[in-house]
Order: sequence, then structure tokens, then C-alpha cells
Amino acid sequence: MSKQSMSDLVVRSLTPSITIFSRPFLRFPGVPIGSRSTAIRLEQGENKDKVWVLASSQCDDEVIENIKKLGQVKYLVAPDTEQYIDAFPDAKVIGVDGVQTKMNDVKFDYIYGKNDAQEKVGYEPELQVVWFDKYINRDLAFFHQPTKTLVGHAYYHINDANMVKYSKTDASPAPWFPFVGNLRPGTLTHRIAAMSMSKNEAEIKQVYDWDFERIIMSHGDVIESNGRKAWYDVFSRYLPKS
Repeated sequence: MSKQSMSDLVVRSLTPSITIFSRPFLRFPGVPIGSRSTAIRLEQGENKDKVWVLASSQCDDEVIENIKKLGQVKYLVAPDTEQYIDAFPDAKVIGVDGVQTKMNDVKFDYIYGKNDAQEKVGYEPELQVVWFDKYINRDLAFFHQPTKTLVGHAYYHINDANMVKYSKTDASPAPWFPFVGNLRPGTLTHRIAAMSMSKNEAEIKQVYDWDFERIIMSHGDVIESNGRKAWYDVFSRYLPKS
């Protein structure tokens, strides 16, 4: 069977409670950054065995089937398309301020920046959250305490290798622009890119205070260990000297 006739979806179970769904995605022509959704089966209190999903990649039957293997979806964060909402109609839908104007047919249960900041969504404290409200994409960062995992969006180009996301397609994971392929901790390219986060210095510090090992990015590759060090290497100018 040729790669063209296969699904381009790559499903990986990182732990018994975390499954990720990766596939090709172009941010701009010639910039293949890939996309990834993350599903976590929660462990604590009323959320035990319920599933939290950060929906950042295309949804299809294969994604839905694998998410359902984890359990019932209770929280659906930042869905890019209504396919996720249609697939999991009983889930609470969570977004950031501004998304409601792009998806005005969707009823959001909680919107960061609109709801009272003291109001809880329901997945706390097992999942802690920081909102990068001054960053252009107004992204969210989540810390899953039991697995020491940081889950986040586009600004986590901490390791931009896309080989996994492109492993089931003939499309190349290599960008046309050489500097894009050098977005790794410690490089000048990455330090320049990280400057786009400068207005959220307090939030960068909040994330660094979390005790995480693994980083799962919606774009870029997964960092399985020493994730907190990778965060420091990227944002050291905004953090206390280690």
C-alpha cells in the first residue's frame, strides 16, 4: 500500500493515560510544522476516568475511536473545528477570548478572558493552566501534575523535528526556509523567535515554576525528559539565573 493511500495520522500512547494524535500541517506554504492533539485520562475526584482533550489537529473517525478508548470526553479545549464538538457533544467546550467570534455557532462553557479569573473550569488542580494573554495567538499552557507533563500550543517550537508527524506521508517535513529548521533550544533563531513572548514574562515564569519533565507541543516534536531545562534554554532571558 502506498503512503498516499494510507491515513496520515500517527497515534502514540505516551503513558497509559496520555495519547497523542499527530499529522502533517502547513502553517504557511513551505513551513511544515505539523499538528497534534492530546488526550489525557484524568485520575482525580469527580473527573476520574474522564478525558480531557486539547484539540489542535484535524478530527476524523480514527481520532474519535482512539480517544473513546481512553474514556468519556468531559473537557474539550480550543477545538479548531466543530468536528470535535459534534463527536463529543456532552463535553464542556473551553476556549480563549476571541474564539467565540470565529466559531459563533458554538456554545462555549468557559472562555479564558471572559469568565471570572477565579472561576474554575473543573479540571483543576490535576491540570493547572497559564494563559498567555499578550501573545499574538493568546495560547494556553497546561500542566498535568500526575505525569509531570506540559501541554501547549504553537509557541512550544522548542524542538521542531516533525519526522513523526510526516512519517506516514510522502510530504517532506523539511522547511523551504533554512532558519525555520533551526528552532531548537539555545540557537540564535530560537532566542529571536522567543522574543514574541516577551510581554508575557510573568506567565513564562509561572510555567517554569511547574515541575514538568515532558513537553507535548501542538507543533514541533515531543520532549520526553528534561523539559523544564528546555524551557529555560529558550526563555532564560526572562527567568532567574539557574
